[in-house]
Amino acid sequence: LYEPQTIGSCEVYWFDDSDTGSFRVPRSWTIEYRPNGGGPWTSVKNIGPYGVAKDTFNKVSFEPVDAIEIRIRVELQPNFSGGILEWHIGE
Repeated sequence: LYEPQTIGSCEVYWFDDSDTGSFRVPRSWTIEYRPNGGGPWTSVKNIGPYGVAKDTFNKVSFEPVDAIEIRIRVELQPNFSGGILEWHIGE
């Protein structure tokens, strides 16, 4: 079994090929976690904004949580796909 980890930030580098394709940064996103691998998914209490800038890491800080599972919930731009090039989870 996995041990809970304390996390308090995430960085996401969104895939966006505006010049040639159909992928765009998302309209919005949030981080959710489940403590101890069970129970309902819960949104973190973010301290800063959830960025959607192109061609850079978008970092969000939040009140630290102890979690085994974490996920990103994304609302895509209408009529476009979305993707993540890289995702970092920090303490």
